[in-house]
Amino acid sequence: MEPRGKPGTTSPPRKSWRTLVSSAAGLSAQEAAQRLVADGPNELKEGKRIGSLQIFLGQFKSIIIWILVAAGVISGVLGEVVDAIAILAIVVLNALMGLPGVQRGEVHRGAQKTDRASGQGAARRPNRFDSRLGDRDR
Repeated sequence: MEPRGKPGTTSPPRKSWRTLVSSAAGLSAQEAAQRLVADGPNELKEGKRIGSLQIFLGQFKSIIIWILVAAGVISGVLGEVVDAIAILAIVVLNALMGLPGVQRGEVHRGAQKTDRASGQGAARRPNRFDSRLGDRDR
């Protein structure tokens, strides 16, 4: 399934229409049906869900976090147990505090897909502006 073209966001409309094999009038119902069969529905592909453990571990990807972990370990080795515990506790708390924000982002991303799938869409057809649901032409 090759895309028909990728017009730039700053391309003039006529150039975009040429690239996408379209026009200001939009696609005919027949052309829209052909593209639906050839290219599939105009939907976002759902990505793999990320579990809480993966999100938590993802909080440790930053080099700054690893520097803090190393500082905590070095402090512990040097006998500064209170400092080591404090540094490592802060690193873990930081990861725990970041977890809900990323989880909310995952939930919102799923909700956006649902909203788009069930929401009203619109398509320009010759001599009319067609309000439709999903990819089904009326």
